[in-house]
Amino acid sequence: MTTLWTANLNAGDLTEFASTTVTGTGSTLAANAASAYAGADGMDATVTGAGGNSAYASSPSQTVTTSVLSAQCRFKPHQMNVGAAGTVYLLMLHNSGDTVGSQIVCDNNAVYRLFVTTRAGGVNATTLTTQFTIDTWYLIELKADWSGADEIYQVYVNGVLDTTFTDSSVGSNKVYAKVLGGIYTANATSGTVETYTDDYALGDAYIGLPSGVVPLPEQMYVPAYRAVAGWSSGWRT
Repeated sequence: MTTLWTANLNAGDLTEFASTTVTGTGSTLAANAASAYAGADGMDATVTGAGGNSAYASSPSQTVTTSVLSAQCRFKPHQMNVGAAGTVYLLMLHNSGDTVGSQIVCDNNAVYRLFVTTRAGGVNATTLTTQFTIDTWYLIELKADWSGADEIYQVYVNGVLDTTFTDSSVGSNKVYAKVLGGIYTANATSGTVETYTDDYALGDAYIGLPSGVVPLPEQMYVPAYRAVAGWSSGWRT
C-alpha cells in the first residue's frame, strides 16, 4: 500500500486540505483541541437544519494507478440530530470533478449506512453492521476497488471489515480521486449535527491499523480482523 496523502491537523488549521466548504446558517468548520483524537487539534464540523448546508474539507485529487482508493480517518459523532427524514454525508470518496460520490452517511434517526453511486447510475444503501455511539472514537475506512469486473466497496471499523457492497451493474466504472471529510446535509435534519475527525489518510489499497497499534484481545479472534491484519488463530502470521 502506498500512502497518497495524510492530514493530522496539528498545525491548528485546515491547510493540509486542498479546499474547505461551509454553507448555511450555523454551519462551522474549524481545527481545534476539542476535536482531536491525538496531538494538538482535530476537525470540528457543525451543521444545522436545511438541506445543502455543509461543513467539510476536501483533500487534493490523487492520481491512482491501482484502480483502488481507500480513505481513512478517526471519527467521533458528537451531536447527531438527524431526524426521521434527514441525511448527512460524513466520509466521502469523490472523483476529481466532484460529480460522482460514494460515502458513509447517517440518516433515518441516526442509522449509519454506506451509500454507493452505482455504475448504472442508481444509489445503493447498505446499513453498516457497526452503529456508532455518540462521543466514542472510531477508526473508519472506506475503500473503492474498480480493478476487476465488478466495482467493490468496503467499510472497515477499527481494523475489522464491517460492510461490503459489490456493484455488478452495467456502466462505466466510478473512478475516485479524493476524500471529503466533515458533513454535507443531503436532506434537512431535525437539529444540530456535529462530528469530530482526525488523522486522515488516502491510500492506493487498504490502509488498516496504524503501525504499532496492538488489537484488542477480542479482535484477535474475529475472522474478519484476522483476514485484513494477517492474523490466524489469534497469532500473527
